Amino acid sequence: SYENQADSVYFEDHFVFFNNHMADRPISKGVATFDGLNEFGRAYDINKTTTDTADILTSKPINLNGALDTVLFSFFYQKGGFGELPSVDDSLSLRFFNPVTQQWNSVWKVSGTSTTSNFKQVSIPVVNEDYLNDGFKFRFISFGSLQGAFDNWHIDYLSLNENLSLKDTL
Repeated sequence: SYENQADSVYFEDHFVFFNNHMADRPISKGVATFDGLNEFGRAYDINKTTTDTADILTSKPINLNGALDTVLFSFFYQKGGFGELPSVDDSLSLRFFNPVTQQWNSVWKVSGTSTTSNFKQVSIPVVNEDYLNDGFKFRFISFGSLQGAFDNWHIDYLSLNENLSLKDTL
């Protein structure tokens, strides 16, 4: 079951809520929902009224050493779903860990909005040769309210594949 637990086979942390009911028309089962609740379902900080780092989802290290062709990181995201919409001050970002420099680099970011969205696909070529080593990781970070189940983002259908192009879709 994906309810209320991250898959520890793939992820280092357990802050997001894996579920089958918060997203509207998800691509697959087991959507990762980002909100202002910790891994125990409690608000990070009920007294904090400003936007701050909320949920984080970090992959375990991945060995991309020996990738001979284009590596493509792909996922679908949705703002709000059946939860609260993230406001324009909120955001969701994606970072890649460079195993050579031991640094996290921002590769994608989206801001909140006033309208619920359908799932949108994002495809990012992994072109920096430093990433194509053992120890590559990715991390999603949501910025929003820490007071509860607010500012919802949903991630679905994560894929990291070799020999794909930006034109490849489901």
